[in-house]
Amino acid sequence: MTPALRPKAEQDLFLREKLSAPAAQSAILAWAVRGCRDWLEHGLGTCAAVEASTAAYHEEQDRSGGFLRDCCRFGTVERVATKELTRAYLRWCEDENTKPLSGKDLGARLRKRGCSDTKSNGARYWCGVRLLRDDEEPDTAAGTAGTAEGHQFPRPSPKRSHEATSRDLLSSADPGDPGEDEDTFADYVEREVGPCS
Repeated sequence: MTPALRPKAEQDLFLREKLSAPAAQSAILAWAVRGCRDWLEHGLGTCAAVEASTAAYHEEQDRSGGFLRDCCRFGTVERVATKELTRAYLRWCEDENTKPLSGKDLGARLRKRGCSDTKSNGARYWCGVRLLRDDEEPDTAAGTAGTAEGHQFPRPSPKRSHEATSRDLLSSADPGDPGEDEDTFADYVEREVGPCS
């Protein structure tokens, strides 16, 4: 059991016995099964602010993402010499005060984006990517979906909101559930533990 967070005077000293009662155990099991069904049907849900923060963190930690977004154009007909791409990447890392990835790791990131390396007339090339020309702007659509500022995402999460309480989960009638005992237990759990959301 977790340590009690309530003052001693407010603690239920008989909680263990109450939770050990057959009716309580039946209600707990029914609640857990409903929760599992809900999870299987709707998933855990997400939060746009957490998604934005996670995406920003990953981008911040990705030592090649900024270069690939700001300095490269991706497409099936694009091609760049490996030496030229590497020089531009190392220059970008120096300008950004970022430790560069090894050539192997940078290559893995390019392959993840669908690029492939090839050799032609004794020179190595990356197919599927090229460096932006000085007169071109970075393709912001190639970055992450949405914006960190304003939290506008083009694909809202289909997951359910987490407004349901333990009473909501327990009170939906199923054949064979303990009924009133369950409602009483749900009230008790919400009062003593708080809402399950």
